[in-house]
Amino acid sequence: MRPLTLIRDSYEKLVLTADRLTAGNYNGIRVKNVIDWLLEST
Repeated sequence: MRPLTLIRDSYEKLVLTADRLTAGNYNGIRVKNVIDWLLEST
């Protein structure tokens, strides 16, 4: 997460992971499970 926190812009930051336990929001960086992200409707 540290490299993403050092980027000072207004773009949304999203980390996709295969791990279901680390999902959440860490200092404005969203962490989502890749399967959940693929299946979510817009």
